[in-house]
This record gives sequence, C-alpha cells and structure tokens, in this order.
Amino acid sequence: MSAPTTYYAAIVAVVNGGARTVVSPAVSFTVAPACAPGTADCDGGFANGCEASLSTSANCGACGRACAAGQTCTAGACVSATPSPEVLVGSQSMVIDVASDGDFIYWSSRGLSGGSIWRARADGTGATVLATGQGSTVSGVEVDGAYVYWATFGGGTVARCPKTGGPVTVLASGQNSPTAVGLWGDNVYWSSFTGGTITRQSLSTGARSVIATGLPIRLGGLSTDGTYLYMAAGEGGGAGQGVVSRVPLAGGAA
Repeated sequence: MSAPTTYYAAIVAVVNGGARTVVSPAVSFTVAPACAPGTADCDGGFANGCEASLSTSANCGACGRACAAGQTCTAGACVSATPSPEVLVGSQSMVIDVASDGDFIYWSSRGLSGGSIWRARADGTGATVLATGQGSTVSGVEVDGAYVYWATFGGGTVARCPKTGGPVTVLASGQNSPTAVGLWGDNVYWSSFTGGTITRQSLSTGARSVIATGLPIRLGGLSTDGTYLYMAAGEGGGAGQGVVSRVPLAGGAA
C-alpha cells in the first residue's frame, strides 16, 4: 500500500427467509500506508503520507523528540556534537609538548629560536618566549608553582627557568636521551627514550637515582597519581608493540 486507502462498510441483517435489510448507515475508515524505516507520519495527515524524517534534530528517532542545543541526531539518537579544536597560538614550528598551570600554557618548540620554551595565557593571548637556544630536540615540558621544566633529547639535559622568564638552570646533563618530564613533591623525573630507564632527582639536594631500568625503548609521556609514576612506550617486546607501564615513585619493579 503506497497511498492512504479508504474502506466503506455497513451492517446488513438477513431476515424473512433471506431478504437482506441494511440496519446501519454506511461507515468509512481510512488506512494509512506503512512508513519506510526512518520516516513517520508526524502531522497525522493522510494526504502527505510519511512526511517526516526521523533523522532530524526536531524528530530524532520518533515524532517530536527534539535534540537539545549542541546535539545532533545520529542513528535516531541525540548525541553531543564533537567540538572543533580551537587554535590558541599559531605560527609555531614543531611543537612537541604542552603543560598548563591553569592560568598559562607552556610548550616546547623545536623549530623556533634554536629550540625554545614558550608560554601564553590559557586563552592563547600574550605568547612569550621564555628560553631560546635549547636545541632542535627540546622535548617534554612540565610546570610547578614557580618553574617550567623541560628535557632535550639530543642535548642530554634536563633544565628549568622561572615561569615568568629568567635564567635557565641545567639540573642534569650528560643524560641518555631524556624525553618526558614529571614532577612530584621535591623530585623531578625523566624518561630515557632509548635507554629504557626512569631517573629521579631531588630539586633541593640534587641527589639523583635511576628508579626503573629494563623498560621498553621509545619511552614517552609520564604522569603520576602520587603513588606510581606511569609511562608510555612506543615499543615493548617487538616493533609496533606499545605498552603503558608504571613504577612506584620511590622506585622498584615496573
């Protein structure tokens, strides 16, 4: 049935040896056609049939089911739209890592000013270079209440400078491919990209120790929850086999 069809009916009684007598007036009723999947007769009008699509924000999966602002209708369900990334700072080159203290963002750039550390307000305004000449392999960035820290993969150093800019202090040199930097309490941690190790150094005394060895190579990002230091590695036990590991902050088996 592709269009509404009207049917007519009347009640007929048989009496007196077979004579037929109509005992009710004729009545009529209209049957609407079945709607194709994804459509419906939302206005109740037979003339225009299944006029509504159920994939719109006004009729999402059912007549009258409207999606809220910021949602789209997907497969008959209202889902939150994925926002497009907002570019905060442009005209950078080879940005490697970023950190935030809530008010400002900090990042490393391998392609500007001979390898540099930058900061800007959280909305991207006021971009300022904090340190230059850090080499073309400047890598991970982290920040605490007073300083911004970074590692230089090829230079083998871990360094810091005041968050508002100022002298650069090299905390460690001669390290094996330091890449990611982490902070907890009085300690700074860094990963060795090719050495498969995690090193910890006291910020107050400078005492340094390797707290994990034998980790997969291509160690990347670090994060901590106060008990463990978590790390990502691009290769574990074979090419292309990435892993996520953890080690106690005090050191121990990963």
